Amino acid sequence: MMLYGKTPKSVPLRYSRMGAYFRLLFSSGYSMSDLLLLAGGTTFSIAAGIPFPLLAILFGQLIDDINSTSCAPEYEASKLGNATKQKVLYVVYVTIASWCFIYIHVSCWTMFGERLVRRIRENYLRSLLRQELGFFDEFASGQASSELTSNLDLIQTGTSEKVGICLASLSYFVAAYVVAFMKVPQLAGILVSLLPAYLMISLGGSWFIKLYTTRVTKHLASMTSIVFESLNKVALIHAFGAASQLERKLAEHFTSIKEESNKKAIAAAVQLGLLYFIAYSTNALAYWQGSKTLARSVASAESNTNVGAVYTVIFLLIDASYLISQVAPFLQIFGTATAASDKLNETLERSSRIDGTDLTDGKFLNAIEGSIEFTDVDFSYPSRPSTTIFQGLDLKIPAGKNTAIVGRSGSGKSTLASLLMRLYDPTQGTIYLDGHTLKSLNVRHLRSCIALVSPDTPLLNRSILENIAHGLINAPGLVEDERLTLTDGSLSRLVLRAQGGQPLEQVLSSETTAVRSVVRRCIQAAEVAGALDFIMKLKHGFASSTGQAGELFSGGQKQRLALARAVVRDAPILLLDEATSALDSVGERSIREAIQQVAKGRTTISIVHRLSTIKTADNIVVLDKGQVVEQGTHHDLIVAGGTYSAMVQLQNMTSGDGPGADRERFGLQSLDDIDVAQKLSEKVDDAPANAKTTTTSISRSLTMSRASPETVQSSGHKDDQPKLRGLWATMTGVLTMTRQKAIQVFIALTAAVVVGGSFSGEAVIFGNTVSSLSTCHSSQDITRSGRFWALLFFILAIVEFSANFLMSFCFGRVSDSVLERIRIASYSTLLAQDVEWHHSDGRTPATLLSYITTDTNAIAGLTGTIVGTAMSIIISMIAGVILSHIVAWRIAVVLLGCTPILLSAGIMKFRSLATFHRKHAEAYAHATGLAVEAVDTIRTIAAYSLEEDAVTTYHEALQAPYSETLRSVLQSNVWFATAYSASSLVYALAYWWGSKNVADGYYSQTRFFIVLPAMLFSAQKCGQLFSMAPDFSKSRISAARILDLLDLRTPNKPPSRQSRESTGDDLEKDTHDLQDASFPCGAEVRIQDVHFSYPVRPDDSILRGLDLHIIPGQFCALVGPSGAGKSTIIAMIEKFYAPTSGVVSIDGRDISKLSGTEFRDSISLVQQDNILFEGSIRFNLSLGARPGQIVTDEQLEEACRLADIHETIQSLPEGYDTCIGPNGGHLSEGQKQRPSLELCCENHAYSYWTRAPVH
Repeated sequence: MMLYGKTPKSVPLRYSRMGAYFRLLFSSGYSMSDLLLLAGGTTFSIAAGIPFPLLAILFGQLIDDINSTSCAPEYEASKLGNATKQKVLYVVYVTIASWCFIYIHVSCWTMFGERLVRRIRENYLRSLLRQELGFFDEFASGQASSELTSNLDLIQTGTSEKVGICLASLSYFVAAYVVAFMKVPQLAGILVSLLPAYLMISLGGSWFIKLYTTRVTKHLASMTSIVFESLNKVALIHAFGAASQLERKLAEHFTSIKEESNKKAIAAAVQLGLLYFIAYSTNALAYWQGSKTLARSVASAESNTNVGAVYTVIFLLIDASYLISQVAPFLQIFGTATAASDKLNETLERSSRIDGTDLTDGKFLNAIEGSIEFTDVDFSYPSRPSTTIFQGLDLKIPAGKNTAIVGRSGSGKSTLASLLMRLYDPTQGTIYLDGHTLKSLNVRHLRSCIALVSPDTPLLNRSILENIAHGLINAPGLVEDERLTLTDGSLSRLVLRAQGGQPLEQVLSSETTAVRSVVRRCIQAAEVAGALDFIMKLKHGFASSTGQAGELFSGGQKQRLALARAVVRDAPILLLDEATSALDSVGERSIREAIQQVAKGRTTISIVHRLSTIKTADNIVVLDKGQVVEQGTHHDLIVAGGTYSAMVQLQNMTSGDGPGADRERFGLQSLDDIDVAQKLSEKVDDAPANAKTTTTSISRSLTMSRASPETVQSSGHKDDQPKLRGLWATMTGVLTMTRQKAIQVFIALTAAVVVGGSFSGEAVIFGNTVSSLSTCHSSQDITRSGRFWALLFFILAIVEFSANFLMSFCFGRVSDSVLERIRIASYSTLLAQDVEWHHSDGRTPATLLSYITTDTNAIAGLTGTIVGTAMSIIISMIAGVILSHIVAWRIAVVLLGCTPILLSAGIMKFRSLATFHRKHAEAYAHATGLAVEAVDTIRTIAAYSLEEDAVTTYHEALQAPYSETLRSVLQSNVWFATAYSASSLVYALAYWWGSKNVADGYYSQTRFFIVLPAMLFSAQKCGQLFSMAPDFSKSRISAARILDLLDLRTPNKPPSRQSRESTGDDLEKDTHDLQDASFPCGAEVRIQDVHFSYPVRPDDSILRGLDLHIIPGQFCALVGPSGAGKSTIIAMIEKFYAPTSGVVSIDGRDISKLSGTEFRDSISLVQQDNILFEGSIRFNLSLGARPGQIVTDEQLEEACRLADIHETIQSLPEGYDTCIGPNGGHLSEGQKQRPSLELCCENHAYSYWTRAPVH
């Protein structure tokens, strides 16, 4: 269908807020269907506001008919019955029309908003992925998730059914004032003052609430970031016992949260109290002035004003003024949607400095030889403009040759690769490819000529086949049929069939030639990359999923798959950035030989740390501090006797018994690695020979607490899986958390009872007011009665203000206090669970994060204002039923029978809405995950030109949710319209039956008008209670999950410092027992007949009867092919996982039977992934300290010098206080590795374990 609107690329001028909102409605390209939905929704929304004033007129006339019986005894029952029947029929007709208008406008606006947000989703991701890489240096993947969930939810809320409700309310407001001024203009003029009062309270209160909520949300976002980062890095936290430090960091945010939450509670309480005060005091003013108007009418013997007209005016203007005040929050919703749209537009309308998706800008070269030249290049990363990486860099890389780039960490090696790929542009200078400047070439075309393998080897959460095939997208020389195969979903369908059990060969037999060709290429590339063997051992072979970020494979296996993806590209330039860093030496040698065959005739650029791998390179470039210090062949550089020669001599690449042998054992083959290794070796060798419990002044004893067999539990925690507890147990558990706020809970509950009882009080006042304002009374009686009942209304207003204020404020304080305790306790409990628990039963950081975010927010429904509202409604219903049966049981019985109709309508309305929102959220969760993954792997997305593929996959993921949403809209809106219309039909029945009883002489009109609001108002409020049922249910389930989490046993949580100090003698005795006098370091490790499979792949055995013995003081190197279990062995020793069978012991003690994990204090681990936390360098380094240890600046600097990073840190703008960004993103790979090494150095451990930390 033709699109009438298009997303502009340039940044627009400022629009007014109203103009910006209308611009949002017509943004992201709209079709004729969207215009029809918009027009239909607007028309029927305005029409939906008209029936309610008409109903008010009819109800006023019914009051006059009933009131006439007290003034004219001769008024026959039949006449009253006929008049009532006629008006009741009118009510039915108007109600039917109202139902139709509501259903149509809500459906139109809901579908319009859904279609709009769907378009924005796709356009946002498309625009996001075309941004240059520098944009993502300050843009975390979590921000993309927030934009695609929170911001788009805000836009959908502000462009869907609420727009129609707002228009209907405005239409009702205008019609109400027209009718009021037609009925009783004097009274209407007085009640105009209602409008500014409601608006001031609504707007002012909402402004303060929004202000404090925004502040709280900001702190909660920072807290959530800490939690999510911790859950992603739980193994490191366990290894260094850093949980307590992270808990303290988390707790710092709650001080600010508590202060702002208190202010928000006060603002919300004042607003709620004032709204009720204005409503009841306005009743007082209206009936007082209405009585005076009626009295004048009676005194002058005029009949143009009666109680029905007064009721109509009061009902309409109070309701319309309150309704228009509620439009103010809607306006805030629309403003919030506009603000969210503006935030998205920053990306949607941002012009990318380097657009890899544009096929029109730049030149296309027919053939590329691969000659590269850097001329006077200056460069600084956009996120660190004050840190210069290159300054006047000049470099020539010959075509068709193998060029190796070497140098210290941070010298600019990987930056060189990024500049060549045009992931970044130089600050100054020029880069040439075959004599053409890179900026003159089409970016997508340039990247198609380069195959990149980077050290982090990111894989997308697809099958192995699809991941390798990504290398073919935008590959040069691909025929059109094969290109279509990569984008039309053929591979995805093939993978699904293969995962269903069909052999790949059988599936391929029915596929097209293009599909078979693509699969054949992928298989050949996997064989070249040495990945074919382990792929064919998998259950589904090439159809096997790689998991999130390739989590189902080892580092070496992931790197082989990344190599296969590069090989299949068949590009003229190979860019290998540490392409074999995660491979064992045998695997690396075979891959190098394969690459050499593939690289013949191509320009190959290898960025390496292992100098032993580049002897045969045609050209070696040595970088230092952003400058080329040497360039030539291996032989030429050795003869020159410069920097490279010194590196080679220090490394001693020849194997033997000399000094270099130790380095060979370490696998250290770069200058940086050797420096660090020497210092580490010196540190271990400096330990005194007689050391038993200490090695330095700040080290601690190796302590292992004994655990009886009864207390030992398997690390699988099968008994700890959350089981939904009963309602009583859940409520008891939640109430236990409120004990510290018992006084506030009591005050809040008492206030809720008063609020609930006030509705019955209002019914008594209303019934007597209507009766006393009858025109059959004298003018003096009317005036006197009006003053008296108006005074009671005003007293009720004061009571309502006080009770609602206390209820809202106290429950708000209690809720904030409970949520704080739950968040801290849940975070502590999650960190206390072992690594295997975190990785089993489908748990992921995202799902565990929901305990801290979704579940704790939902628990507010059991502790906050919603509890007070629910209790007040229950009290109101009970009091209303009792009062009604006492006053007029014949009328009450019939109305009580109608109550289920109102309740059912309310229940079904909110149940259908809850179901709709639940399905909506579930349906879009997967699509959002794909978008976040694309941002996470943006370097790979850009390098392989996968932007359009990612958007296409995202579009397909949105298609099914969109279709489901449309069906849900049409179904749920039936109950939405019914809930808004059912009360009018019940009121019609109530007037008919009540008038009949009054006419027959069973009851007076006073009794009828007491029963009417007591029953029906309470029933409507009770419907509100049942509408809260989904929230209560959600709150109960969340509370049960949280309580089950807090009840988990925590075998790995170390005792507190106090408990350690109090049992110092026992710990010293355990330490003495554990350490053998012949082993001064006290760290004998023995693995006996260990079998193990990871929880996520229980059928894939990693260790099969492994036996390993490491004696104290011995250096042990674990080697083997990728996937052999090297990292798994370290995980066993760290007790991250428990073996399926067999024993892992340290100093003769089975660590699986230890209740504590203090033994980790004496183990330092440097992981392959170089994990760092967002925050300052100082904070990250302090995590390496032992629990309870206060690290001085001198100790930090000493450890950093040992890790050879002190000078680099000092050169940063803020030194040790420099923020390193999410996951250390502001540092190079080598720089990130050194703080990881420093953590190891700072720990002063007996045992050092590394997982390929140096290359």
